[in-house]
Amino acid sequence: MSKETYINAIQQAGEAEEVKLSKKAAEAIWKQVQSTIVSELRADQEVPIDGLGKLIPDTRAARIGRNPQTGETIQIKASRVVKVKLGSKWKQSQ
Repeated sequence: MSKETYINAIQQAGEAEEVKLSKKAAEAIWKQVQSTIVSELRADQEVPIDGLGKLIPDTRAARIGRNPQTGETIQIKASRVVKVKLGSKWKQSQ
């Protein structure tokens, strides 16, 4: 899904509730939601998404890898990642 798809969905949801939202207002809402999610994850907080599950910040440990082209052993640095834990509503829909 693209950013445009999310903005259109927000705008259409507003119209369904009989609240007129301009495309610019819908984009501002989407940017704020996105910013809030990123802020929470950076603060090591889980982000619940109702009906889907939650986003969980995690750290991937440093490890040794291999360059597939040369076969050379390389050191891969530790990194921060986000894991998705699907909720029961999602699992039941399958």
